[in-house]
Amino acid sequence: MRSQTLAAVVAVSLLGIAPGRVEAKDLILRQRVTTTGVRPETHETTQYWTANSMVTDSPDNRVIVDLGAETMTVADKRQKTYFTQTFAEMRQQAEAMKAAMQKQMENMPPQAREMMGKMGMGPGASEAAVSVKPTGKSEKIAGYEAKEYAIEGGPMTASVWATDALTSPGGTKAQEAWGKMMAGAPGSKFAQAIGEVKGVPLRTTIHSTAGGTQGFGSTTEVVEVTEKTPPADVMEVPAGFKKVAAPEIAPMHGGKGAPTQ
Repeated sequence: MRSQTLAAVVAVSLLGIAPGRVEAKDLILRQRVTTTGVRPETHETTQYWTANSMVTDSPDNRVIVDLGAETMTVADKRQKTYFTQTFAEMRQQAEAMKAAMQKQMENMPPQAREMMGKMGMGPGASEAAVSVKPTGKSEKIAGYEAKEYAIEGGPMTASVWATDALTSPGGTKAQEAWGKMMAGAPGSKFAQAIGEVKGVPLRTTIHSTAGGTQGFGSTTEVVEVTEKTPPADVMEVPAGFKKVAAPEIAPMHGGKGAPTQ
């Protein structure tokens, strides 16, 4: 299983939510994800968006966000296990993770503490202001005209190419879900800024220098868009998977949870 925290899974799952029109269609987005840094790799994911659910399916895992029930389920295809968390539990987990990171800062050198402080992780720190600016550039991606937006906040930058020719069927409900899940998480202002870009992102590149000189980053690009109802079997946990307890702090999606009784 790739080493991503639960916060990263949420970002991948909900990246690109936008206000919905009354009759927005269900969407299927096939994407190519490329990461850089310590463990660079490229893989494909498929997102399925309906009015009540958002599912991200990859060879390793499946993430199911139920907008009505306010839950997120992460299924590990290799371990054949899954866990479910409510949005409230995720907020509590984010706050605990942030507190743990603040405690670790006590033994960090001054330069590292300063960098963490800019990310809102130091004692009494507040997150850096985040700016969102259109660059004036446009490009056709996956058959749709997209406009670029530049986002900056502390050690993080992003380039988001979005189209207003498509709309998330989850609309405002999806935006509210994003806000509830990210509340209290490190970097939440930056993540929310990406989610508030008008339209559906077709290419998103994020880079952070928080990990050192080289830093790390990722690019998610939509390579195919289909407006139709997703197959029923991809909208739920695969049959035969065992339910486990969700990891408590900085969990790996599909990580080793203790089996529930």
